[in-house]
Amino acid sequence: KNKIFRHGKNRRKIIRKLYFCEESKNRRLYTGGQTVPNFFKTTNKKHMIQIFQLLLSLSILVILHEFGHYLAARFFGCRVEKFYLFMDWGIGSWSGSIFKKQVGDTEFGVGWAPLGGYVKISGFIDESMDSDGAESEPREWELRSKPAWQRLIVMLGGVVVNIILAWFIYSMILL
Repeated sequence: KNKIFRHGKNRRKIIRKLYFCEESKNRRLYTGGQTVPNFFKTTNKKHMIQIFQLLLSLSILVILHEFGHYLAARFFGCRVEKFYLFMDWGIGSWSGSIFKKQVGDTEFGVGWAPLGGYVKISGFIDESMDSDGAESEPREWELRSKPAWQRLIVMLGGVVVNIILAWFIYSMILL
């Protein structure tokens, strides 16, 4: 044993081996000269809970952001066709909705693809959405019939809600 500790190079190896053996519970597992992350050796419920908490908190942020657009559009008399958390891209004859409910003119729902959310407002012409009514005369409940300042407020509604939410969370932290 003394020969091993006399040489600096071997001494570092022994100390490193001892360190990994002591830290195997939390960080790494020392097995036969290989270090394997502990995550792959055990199934940890804590990680699943953290992933669920992340998805839940992001979903709340998305819902509040889209609710800002929804409130502004409804305030100015625009018809909101859809309010969705996650995307509802259909596959074949399936519409892509996990859950949906019609309330008045608006269809509220949850899609299958966890990539944000959206609010579909009547008269919002975009190249990625449908452009069916682009040639016809705008109706009073469509977004394109509203003045530019109202359209701007509808577009900024989500950002304003995000700023208010950030201010609220920050002020609660300071209390």
